[in-house]
Amino acid sequence: MPPAAGTIGAFHGIDIEDYHGGDGVSKSALDDFHKSPYIYWAKRNDPTRPPEEETASHLKGNLMHCAFLEPDSFSKRYVMVPEDAPRKPSITQRNAAKPSPDTIAAIAWWDKFNLDTEGKKIITPEAYELAWRQADSLRKVKALASLVGTGQPEVSAYWIDPITGLYCRCRPDYVAPIGAADILIDAKGAVDVRPDVFSRKQAGSMRYHVQDAYYTDGWKNATGRDVLAFLFAVVEPEWPFLADVIEFDDKSKVQGRKDYRQDLNGIAEHQKNGVWTPDTEAVKTMSLAPYLFTEE
Repeated sequence: MPPAAGTIGAFHGIDIEDYHGGDGVSKSALDDFHKSPYIYWAKRNDPTRPPEEETASHLKGNLMHCAFLEPDSFSKRYVMVPEDAPRKPSITQRNAAKPSPDTIAAIAWWDKFNLDTEGKKIITPEAYELAWRQADSLRKVKALASLVGTGQPEVSAYWIDPITGLYCRCRPDYVAPIGAADILIDAKGAVDVRPDVFSRKQAGSMRYHVQDAYYTDGWKNATGRDVLAFLFAVVEPEWPFLADVIEFDDKSKVQGRKDYRQDLNGIAEHQKNGVWTPDTEAVKTMSLAPYLFTEE
């Protein structure tokens, strides 16, 4: 279970679902507010909001994280359907008045399989293979191999923002202690791990620089320990699963700090005035991307 609201510190062993459902402004909350204050409010306070479902991309990321950072926990969380498993019976087959012997056998097999694997997520052999191939590639990166195994994975940190008074949280994928300070590691799937391409095609649009600054400052506020570096462990999704470790330059970190501060201040202001409705008063203007314009 997550700590009581207002509790400050870093905690191991908090279930990921409990973390996401707990109190505190997370980096994803900053992203929602940055897109629209209304989206921030709707995802957290609208009583008609639908339940969140795990997307295919999130599942791939979670599998890679587990295989790389918590390999001993993989078989406790995930299970593959054996290749010789019978076809899963449909609802119609289960409700048939006179099911065939094969259907009866299939129902019995699946009922036992579901009972034996209760609490585990069923994944495909392809998803299993991808996760472990990516994890193997990441372990071959020397800068990561010297850090992973020395600290703790999936650490949840909570603090109170000193400027706005907002309760905040973050969850580094891995925390590696180096003396009296720490290195934070975040594992990401990447279409291309070359630093300039990763920055242009993924890191900027996903606001990873905000994550870097928010986690760095938040970890210090939560634990009192300095962050020596925030590293992105990146790996591609196709053979040969190229992997590398990247960090932002100082200029990007400064921009990340400016951006998260603007978002946090905005959330605090909207909470104060209670106004979350979207801006629909005026017609907006848009322009084509520069590369679509032709010379006259």
